[in-house]
Formats: sequence, structure tokens, C-alpha cells
Amino acid sequence: MRTCREGSQCGFGMVETLVAMGIVALICLAFTTTVGYEMSGNAIAGERSQAAACAESAFEALRTGAASPNTCAGPYPNLTVTTSTRETDGVTYLTAKVSDGGTTLYQGETTFDTQLGAP
Repeated sequence: MRTCREGSQCGFGMVETLVAMGIVALICLAFTTTVGYEMSGNAIAGERSQAAACAESAFEALRTGAASPNTCAGPYPNLTVTTSTRETDGVTYLTAKVSDGGTTLYQGETTFDTQLGAP
């Protein structure tokens, strides 16, 4: 370990300080970039979860014979629900597609046995 003598200069030099500041700046940049990607991913996941919930609401409306909603309520009001049904051998196939503009966020199909009245 280095010891300081009287009259000599001890401490960090300008180069060491600039290198340390550069390293800290790179770490901060990496952290903020990661946080930005995480926030974007969370927003997309929230929108897709809402789309799945809208599709489930549409399935329930089709099962009960009620009018299927064309739009979804919630934090993402631009979601559009498109539903269709087809029947084969007493089994009704319910299809729901939820989109935001031109992007399909969720598409699913379920069956409904019209003879038993249950999925």
C-alpha cells in the first residue's frame, strides 16, 4: 500500500476520475435502457391480457345468446372484437378475434355442446 509523504500529492488523478465517471455513466445508461424495455413489455402484456378478457366476454355472450360486444371496456378502448360461430354435429365452435387497429392481439376458439348446454 502506498503512503503519502509530506509535501507530495496523494489521491485520485484526473484520468482515474474520468474513467470512473465513464463506467458509472455506462451502467446508468444500461439500467435506463432496461427499464424502458420492461415498461414497454408490461404495457404490451397488459393490452394482451385485456384482449383475452374481452374474448372471454365475447365467448360468454355467444354461449348465452346475448349480443356479442364489438368493443371492449377498460384501459384499452381501441380494442375491437370480431366473433363467429359454426356448428358441426351438435357442437358449436365459437371464435373470437381481438385486434387493435390492424394488429391481432388475441385469437381463440372454444366449443359449446348445444345438446348438453355446457362446454
